[in-house]
Amino acid sequence: MKICKSLCVSILLLLFLFTLSIPQEFSIPFKAIGRIFLIPTDTVSIGTAFVAGKSKSIYTCSHVVKADTMWFFGYNSDYRYRIRLKYNLPNYDVAFLERTAGEQQEFLEFGEFNRIQPGDTIYYIGWNMIINAYKINKAIVLAKGSSFMESDVKVDFLEFEGEAIPGYSGGPVLDCGGKVIAMIREAWSKKGIKGGKVIKINRAFSIELLKVLDSEIMTGSIIKENKIDMSLIELFAK
Repeated sequence: MKICKSLCVSILLLLFLFTLSIPQEFSIPFKAIGRIFLIPTDTVSIGTAFVAGKSKSIYTCSHVVKADTMWFFGYNSDYRYRIRLKYNLPNYDVAFLERTAGEQQEFLEFGEFNRIQPGDTIYYIGWNMIINAYKINKAIVLAKGSSFMESDVKVDFLEFEGEAIPGYSGGPVLDCGGKVIAMIREAWSKKGIKGGKVIKINRAFSIELLKVLDSEIMTGSIIKENKIDMSLIELFAK
């Protein structure tokens, strides 16, 4: 009985601390954020994902996608639903999926990545395997820029110091209005040339490409001379 009470107190404390970290100027539709499982009986997720945009597609990193069909387990929900891969853009490390049945009720809105500058406050969410719970983290943007992937395509990114760990890949980065502006992709440890404290730098990719796909690709392919021409999806994937 004592163990049960202690566990309940610990869970309530975690939820309380989690709530305190949420800025009061916006509320987050938490069920739009979830973990991806390879099969429904798995106990360890392979990454984080989020539902966003008018299409209510499910977005994550391409390197998280291990099969054409997987399972999405939303925040604070006992219900896991099946999802299938719709488009995979490995050159950009972006993938988006859709439900095989049912309709998503909650979703995030896209924000403006270009408005974010170094020094701005952002929030990022991911599944923390150490405490076995979702965690929302506050961070300050340290840098912003563009880089070339191995496929020679350019992606815009922002970097910040934080505690993103394996399992955070594909998680949303939010602006101070609660809108998603980037997706967590990678992290590494950094130490000054003179030594000192080791910090973890996180890199998140811009969601501007996702906004294009959400607003234009979902309406259909490009039609030219009564023939379906190559879609933007195919162009992006090259």
